[in-house]
Amino acid sequence: MAVLLLLAVPWQVNTSSNEKNFSVSLLQGNIPQELKYTKLRKQAVDWYVDQAIQAETDLVVMPETALPYLRQDIPHEDWQKISTHFSAGQKALIVGIPTFEKDKGFGNSAIALKANSEEYLYNKQHLVPFGEFIPTYFQWFNQMVNFGITDFIRGPLKPKPFVWNGQNIAIQICYEDLFGEELAQRFMVQKENMPSLLVNMSNIAWFGNTVVIPQHLHIARMRSVELNRPTIRATNSGGTAIIDASGKIQAVAKPYTQTVLVGNVPASDGRVTWFAEWAGRWGLMPMWLFCVAIVLGFSVARQRSRSAPQGH
Repeated sequence: MAVLLLLAVPWQVNTSSNEKNFSVSLLQGNIPQELKYTKLRKQAVDWYVDQAIQAETDLVVMPETALPYLRQDIPHEDWQKISTHFSAGQKALIVGIPTFEKDKGFGNSAIALKANSEEYLYNKQHLVPFGEFIPTYFQWFNQMVNFGITDFIRGPLKPKPFVWNGQNIAIQICYEDLFGEELAQRFMVQKENMPSLLVNMSNIAWFGNTVVIPQHLHIARMRSVELNRPTIRATNSGGTAIIDASGKIQAVAKPYTQTVLVGNVPASDGRVTWFAEWAGRWGLMPMWLFCVAIVLGFSVARQRSRSAPQGH
């Protein structure tokens, strides 16, 4: 753990950053998963749309698949409300929504809206096997059962950030923040595109009232420590929180409640950590080699102690 904390020490100044505090509303709908796409579908949309419009903060974030319609199937008046509301002024909205692109397929996506700009689209990159894509060696099974399951669109590993209010926002959907080495690659870009804020949008209602919510929250805290960036999390059922760049939780919503977490996002100093530098270039290979070296060292030391002559 001490080694990990040392690697998370910031060392390089990101001189292009313009970080500053801003206010955020994180929407937690607490929509039951088994009812989300049936009788509570329109109710979910109404609640999220109303809360987004009523929010007085600079940024509003909804969780993963908050609007349980394909982008083109959302009731027109609902999408019109939020697109019109965020087409003027300095506010911005990030919404989790499934999408469909002709000749490409379905996507687990996030759309961001701000004034005087086209919609920003982020497609989840690290997809869940059998849930969001079928592994190559199991395609035969998919063809045999003919369920009509298709692979989701896989987004780029180093997507351009959503740029707003001097912030370069790096969006992740669900457990993408588990893979710190993949997030670190987003720092291996031009300085003007380096992330200044991590935004996680999750729906882990699939797991019910289990250890998953605090577990995922701690994962996000570790990413903030490793990358020296604040994290804000909008979730459906729990773990909605504001985390500073040192991994400290600034505010957290009560789980399993329908609520809006309002708070200020603390700025980071914009520096890049050693972890972001080496993990972004080489992944976790240096850490694996370090662990192997330790194991080999202990093995050699143990072998020598066994072969040494015993004293009387």
